[in-house]
Amino acid sequence: MFEPTVWRGKTIPSRVLLAPINTGFARDYRPSRRLLDFHRLRSGPTIGVSILGNVAISRDAAPSPGTAVLSQKGDLRRFSLISRAIKLRGSLAGIQIASSPIGLSPPVRWRAPNVAAEVSRLQHLIEGFGQDYIRQSLSDFVNTALLSAEAGFDIVQIHAAHGYLMSLLLNPVINRRTDEYSLCGTWLREFVDELRTQLRDTLLSFRVSVASGLPDEGPERDSNTGLVARLARYGVDLIDLSAGFYTVDRHLVYPSLRVGPIPLYSVAQAYATQVNSLVAFAGNILDLRDIPNDIPKNLFCTVGRAFIADPQFSEKSARGRFDEIRWCQRTGHCHYFTRGRAGLECGVNDSLARRSKEHL
Repeated sequence: MFEPTVWRGKTIPSRVLLAPINTGFARDYRPSRRLLDFHRLRSGPTIGVSILGNVAISRDAAPSPGTAVLSQKGDLRRFSLISRAIKLRGSLAGIQIASSPIGLSPPVRWRAPNVAAEVSRLQHLIEGFGQDYIRQSLSDFVNTALLSAEAGFDIVQIHAAHGYLMSLLLNPVINRRTDEYSLCGTWLREFVDELRTQLRDTLLSFRVSVASGLPDEGPERDSNTGLVARLARYGVDLIDLSAGFYTVDRHLVYPSLRVGPIPLYSVAQAYATQVNSLVAFAGNILDLRDIPNDIPKNLFCTVGRAFIADPQFSEKSARGRFDEIRWCQRTGHCHYFTRGRAGLECGVNDSLARRSKEHL
């Protein structure tokens, strides 16, 4: 897991990635010093990519002022400081860009009390968006991707998981449109082509949900297999697998021990053997010793909660110093939105109990 991988001229120093986490550490949509420190601590040669999570493409696409926004040249300085800090420590700098669609309104509860009603609501939400809104959103994604590259990020990830705008457009149950933005429309190919053309040497990633928690998993499973193949065929460098829609069943986004460690490994392994792209998987990766030794060379793991608890999780793992790791105890404090908190907290890492309003 800690051997470097060379892909399209870039050396990824490790196959352990820091998951894209929306820390809530932005202030008035701007990155704060605390956000920079969070990523500086979670960067280094044993972390292949430190991914700045859930950066909104516009203020209208941000779920709260605690979400950082990158939409104009004036935002570049703060983001450049973060990318530079990550790379100085030895990781590649990644950024995940996202759009929380108008009207999504995720509730505090973990699971929708009526899943069928929530599916219907999401279907009508996507059907109700005008073509101009979707067209502008895709344009905003390209603009933010270009700004990300200008800010020094090595890899740009499109957030197409967890019920955000892109995941709803790519879901076979939710997207029932019959216009140019239908599930099978050419818009996705054209969108990826535009990103690849504009980004040039910057790597491109998509994060997708392999399961959303919708009642009938058959169509979704088949569609996701096709989606992964399409993204690889279109030239996406890294396909990052997650699960769950926030408004349907958040337990899939943050799986419990009841489902066992690394529940997405088998599907990720299958995809990795089928496509000519890098593939990553997330979910219940709390101990790297759970990952099989014969993991495919193009398969990476994306770790969140273990790094929240201990920023040196991968470094200690790489050196076999497992007795020194501050292990995640699943206190649930990192689920700050559900707990009504403004930003990320941790039940075992005291440094994440502080709050700061300092801007970069």
